[in-house]
Amino acid sequence: MLEAIEEAQRAHLVTPVTAGRDPQFAFEHELIRQTLAEGLSIPRRQRLHGRIALAIETLYASNLTKHVSILAHHLYQAGAAADLDRTLHYLVEASDQARVAAGHEEALGHLDRACGMMEGDRSERMADLADRRASVLASLGQTREAAEIRKQAAAIWRNALTMSDTPRACSRPVTCSGG
Repeated sequence: MLEAIEEAQRAHLVTPVTAGRDPQFAFEHELIRQTLAEGLSIPRRQRLHGRIALAIETLYASNLTKHVSILAHHLYQAGAAADLDRTLHYLVEASDQARVAAGHEEALGHLDRACGMMEGDRSERMADLADRRASVLASLGQTREAAEIRKQAAAIWRNALTMSDTPRACSRPVTCSGG
């Protein structure tokens, strides 16, 4: 590995980063990193995304708040190898953070990915995701689509609540799809 790193340095593909006592290297250009990543098989790439997420969670365990968006990205990219609940948690948290910062399109992207992972699900969790999505759409001025989603989701909430036999208060029930 040492020889490979030295060869990459001589070819000006990577450069050493002097930060701390552990040696670190950075790619000279983003295109180099992208090209190398694209050369990996999908399963290997997914495994790396999962390992990156775990490393971030471990390294920043005391304050994950700043890293929610990047964790959501890596867990989503890890595919089925990543725990569904953990991935959904970070996608929702990243969406909430984006909304607070008025990043409604980014928030919508996170929610779209979460809804895609739950496709066909008719649970309260799906209805909650859709409710969040409808709110973001309304913030983006897409009120017609948001209203349609809320209307369709009422059935999901009713079904989910009937199935659980537990009465609960529901605000703004919706689904993720507009059609």
